[in-house]
Amino acid sequence: MAEINTQNVQIYLVDDDELQLKIIRNKFLTSTDYQLRTFTSGEEFLETIIRKPLNKWLHHIVILDFQLHSTSNHDAKNGLEILQILKGINPAIQVIMLSGVSDEDIQQKATRFGAVEFIRKNENSFTRINNAIKWIISSNDLKRKQRASKMALGLFLSVLGSAAILVVTLYLLYPDWFKV
Repeated sequence: MAEINTQNVQIYLVDDDELQLKIIRNKFLTSTDYQLRTFTSGEEFLETIIRKPLNKWLHHIVILDFQLHSTSNHDAKNGLEILQILKGINPAIQVIMLSGVSDEDIQQKATRFGAVEFIRKNENSFTRINNAIKWIISSNDLKRKQRASKMALGLFLSVLGSAAILVVTLYLLYPDWFKV
């Protein structure tokens, strides 16, 4: 796998469990160079995304807890609701759902709403999250390279077509030039 430029990666951790948030945050800070922001509520995260335009040159990856409870906001949305709103705001943001419960229905909904991965909280969570992030980055980079290749091919074919038209036009206007 190609080397990943970790400076081009913005990770958003959204979890109401401050201890869990601190554990994952510390693991990221000690083992990666990703840019990292943490949020204890989905609403706070959405406000930040809405308020500040995202840098299109960065990989934006959200690690979103499913069960987001709030003592100050009893109407706090859960992770699936935040995921739906987020994808409505910016479908390009990649989301990894994180949950303490293993529920097939929640997993299917998360995937249907646009999550690229659903990870259960356990002792292997960070490793799985990190692997999912690397996969997302590699996948995004491959898509960017494919788009660049298509653009280069289109440009090449345009130049080639223009050259062919020029040769035909010159042949029709000045046939003597082409006699051997």
